[in-house]
Amino acid sequence: MTVQITRMDGSNTKWLSDANENRIYAFYLWMPDPKGVKKYWEMPPFSCELTPSIREKRLCNSEQEYDEYVATYMEQ
Repeated sequence: MTVQITRMDGSNTKWLSDANENRIYAFYLWMPDPKGVKKYWEMPPFSCELTPSIREKRLCNSEQEYDEYVATYMEQ
């Protein structure tokens, strides 16, 4: 299942988890520039992790990378 939370400040948190195994396969957190200087596309994710297996974890660099990874699980 996927969950997404967008807060009033514009921050965006989402994750992909297996409801049966209670395991997270991907996690994404983006927050706007606290100073309000940078545009949203100039801000990298605060946290972006892809975890295909318990022993394997890699970082991602964009929401697009996160979304592409999650899409492979949602097609199954």
